Amino acid sequence: MISSSEIVVDTVPAPAQAMRPDALRDTIAIVLRALQDSVTSERLYIYDEAWREGLRLRYSNDLINAKIYRLIMDFEEEETDYLMRRIDENEAIRSRSSRMLGWVAAGAVVLMLLFVAVLWRDINRSNRPPPSSAPTATTKRVADAGHYARHQGAAGFQSWVTSILAS
Repeated sequence: MISSSEIVVDTVPAPAQAMRPDALRDTIAIVLRALQDSVTSERLYIYDEAWREGLRLRYSNDLINAKIYRLIMDFEEEETDYLMRRIDENEAIRSRSSRMLGWVAAGAVVLMLLFVAVLWRDINRSNRPPPSSAPTATTKRVADAGHYARHQGAAGFQSWVTSILAS
């Protein structure tokens, strides 16, 4: 069982026997105006609170947007730095590889020129008429090595090159 007690206080004075009907209307108008003013002031207070809350939220939103923008910019900067480092490293590797390939090509050209010089020398010696005087020991050894190399294949060629370079 629920029981409650309420105290009701009437703020509007009870109409006196001698009260005029205009006075009653004025009292109702005063009460209604006071009620309207109270509702209006309460509504303005709520609007002010909502406005302040909106400003606070807008400020918080601006702060969050600034932090997000800063994070994005930092990420882009880090990513750009990383990619630039990778590009520089790849460029250095390519440059080193190109330099090495150039040295290998230059070595191959030098070896080819040396080989051509040796062949040219051999061809010139084999096409010469025999000297009128007696051959020296060196020319005889080179001629014998060349003749031997022609008939013995790769091993003979190696010994022939060795004998030419030794002379």
